[in-house]
Amino acid sequence: MDCTEVRRRPVLAAAAGNSVPILLCLCRQGQQYVQSVTIPEGRSGSMVAVITEIICKSGTKSPATPEQDRMEGNGGAKTVVRIAFGVILGLALAPVALLAWFSLGHPPVAVADPPLPLERWITHIPLSVRIGREMPGSAVIQADEKNLVAGAQIYRDRCAACHGFHGKPSAFAAHMVPAAPPLWEKHANSAVVGVSDDPPGETFWKVANGIRLTGMPAFKDTLSETQIWQVSLLLANADKPLPPAALQMVRGEQPAEAAPAASGKP
Repeated sequence: MDCTEVRRRPVLAAAAGNSVPILLCLCRQGQQYVQSVTIPEGRSGSMVAVITEIICKSGTKSPATPEQDRMEGNGGAKTVVRIAFGVILGLALAPVALLAWFSLGHPPVAVADPPLPLERWITHIPLSVRIGREMPGSAVIQADEKNLVAGAQIYRDRCAACHGFHGKPSAFAAHMVPAAPPLWEKHANSAVVGVSDDPPGETFWKVANGIRLTGMPAFKDTLSETQIWQVSLLLANADKPLPPAALQMVRGEQPAEAAPAASGKP
């Protein structure tokens, strides 16, 4: 069968210490590509091993033809298309799979269920961003005795059931998801008590707005702004000495009717 030349590649081969030009030629025979070698006259005997070595080193793979170049280019484009299709298909099927998972009743909705992967991390980030953006910068009242005692009464009446008293943790807080934090206990290896290391404005936001899916209610419709500041300042000073009347109430020692009534929201 005739050989149709496709591409030539001149190289130098070493023979008996001299560089001898030879020609590597890529030919097409039907549907096959064959690499042939043109050897200068009189050099065939000593050149065979050298030429074989050159072909192996240079070519183990034949030089690409224009057709091969086009095929490789099309192959790369097809790969990109396949990847893009896979990504789009995955994005389209993800909501369907999630809906099916919800419909079959498998999501962890009971307190005893294990948490979702990254559940705490996923919920904490948007909450922190929201609070950081919206919380007030400074309190509008002073953390004096009057306000601390009023805050202690509000805490005793509205908060202690979930967050416990000083030295008396809540009986059911640990069975909530997430567990209601004890606000009168010291942190491990720290002098911080409850949320005393949080800015008062952060506590104000949490008391006013509540936190979804935690059991923490929003008090902005049942307490006045002043009352929310009073209990927020009380908790910000939980690691400091408190007025005796306030300390009695956060210890749960003084019955509700024995303390002066805090004014409700008008």
